[in-house]
Amino acid sequence: LLVDSGLRLTSGPDSVPEVRVYMPMPGSKEEEEGDSVFEQLFKKLPNKYQLLGSRREGSEAQLWKVRMDGPGATLLHTDTTDAGGWFRSSVRSLCTDIQASAKRNADGTITVPLFIKTPNSLFGAGIGGDAGMEKWLPNPLANTQDHLDRFRFIGGLMGSAARTSSFFEIDMPSLIWKHILGEKIGPHEVADIDARVAQQLEAGSPALSEAEWDAQETVYWSVRLVNGRVLAVRGDGSAVQYAERTSWAAACLETWEKQFCEQLQAIRDGFYGVFPELSTRLLTWRELERRVSGQPDVSVEALKKIARYESGYRADDPYIAQFWTAIESMTGLERKMFLGFCWGRGRLPPHPTQPLTID
Repeated sequence: LLVDSGLRLTSGPDSVPEVRVYMPMPGSKEEEEGDSVFEQLFKKLPNKYQLLGSRREGSEAQLWKVRMDGPGATLLHTDTTDAGGWFRSSVRSLCTDIQASAKRNADGTITVPLFIKTPNSLFGAGIGGDAGMEKWLPNPLANTQDHLDRFRFIGGLMGSAARTSSFFEIDMPSLIWKHILGEKIGPHEVADIDARVAQQLEAGSPALSEAEWDAQETVYWSVRLVNGRVLAVRGDGSAVQYAERTSWAAACLETWEKQFCEQLQAIRDGFYGVFPELSTRLLTWRELERRVSGQPDVSVEALKKIARYESGYRADDPYIAQFWTAIESMTGLERKMFLGFCWGRGRLPPHPTQPLTID
């Protein structure tokens, strides 16, 4: 309640901006070479860093209205005006765009992606049963001013999502949420991204005996970054002595975190340009994650709660029961795809108000 009070006191205007988005034919050269939905929204939205949302805070309010142009809009949709569904689709497309891999341009140059998969996602190492989850983190190589402007835009979108439940469909590691909240990171945050580096840092434990230290492989004054590069954290990366182990672990952790410093700060600046900082002091990082990114799993029970039956259908009809049986048989990913197809988003907010209509 205190968080919601803070949001009401900083609420936006009653109106939202309107933006035109061009949709080329899917699979065409025009789609490959043209601006993505993310780029179009970044360039066309007025006050792009201050999307506070309209009067209905916390109720899946639209941050902008979308008008669709182009052959792709005509092909895929009969109605190109936005009554809410196009906005949700534009957010989903935007999130898909920033999770795209590097793209080779017509002039031979390669576009540096804003986000990259964590080493755990690439190599299958993880903690807490999350090994199969695809998590994304800021690309340390995306460090030009143009990149940082876009990270600030993304931070603003995350802040807007936390206000309005118009959430950001991307799995991000705890490092990002803790940085926004100003919390210190430790080996757990490293393990969430790169379990191999976290395992290496365990050698710096104060509890490790000298015999255990001598029994393991030689440890050097260096640390592996997420791009695979090994960076010396002192001198030429010489061997670490037993008495230096805790200093080495602290230096490695600091150097490892610095690789994302500029990008994380830009995201944080954008976030607090929209979301009141005092309100975040009442949130844990997991609560903040759910506010921004919604529920990671789409449960059948949650779908049933928002289902609305029209044109004579009823919840106790035999064929409706068969429908829910089919949904129950789906994998978690398939249920996200189903929800995205019929609802415009692949996740549910903590307290959804938009119905799932069966007609």
